[in-house]
Amino acid sequence: MRYGDLLLDESQVDVTESFTGGINEDLVFSGPEGVVFSTQARPGTIWTRVVRTSRGLVVHLINLIGQDEIGWDAGKNDPEPQPGITLRLAPVGEPPLLIWATPDADNGASRTLSGLAEGPGAQSDALSAGQAHTVYDLPIVQTWALIFIEDRDLAWDDDNTGANGSAAPPTTDAVLPSRWSHACPTQQGL
Repeated sequence: MRYGDLLLDESQVDVTESFTGGINEDLVFSGPEGVVFSTQARPGTIWTRVVRTSRGLVVHLINLIGQDEIGWDAGKNDPEPQPGITLRLAPVGEPPLLIWATPDADNGASRTLSGLAEGPGAQSDALSAGQAHTVYDLPIVQTWALIFIEDRDLAWDDDNTGANGSAAPPTTDAVLPSRWSHACPTQQGL
């Protein structure tokens, strides 16, 4: 299975509410007017799910817009592709490269996403109490997509230090795509 080492990691834990949709807004999704994001599977939304694996965070975007119900074995309407979605990621040091993959484009091949570092949000903004953030323009979400953030690229950790164990932000000087290819031999698929 392509990306099986991320999707089927035995150590995975759902941490959605710790990163998005709750009081901790480290991952904030926005889209065109009328697009709603939910941390629960709800018809008419883009369902966001964040899972910590042994390699880093895997963010799932499941497009339920245009669906009347979400029963597993119930018939589904054709998905309504969703362009214009952005991700604000905070807190980060240098903007990390993210890995994007979807079965809906490029035969499921992954690609990197580069972000643009921006200053702090307003203190009244839900985005991590006004901390600096990085903005990513996401490709079209048709049915389902995943975003992978390798642990070394996260500026937070369980003990609130950098991923490298220090208080300094991690660096992204290594080339992420080659690390991805080496670390994920299933990328080529079966």
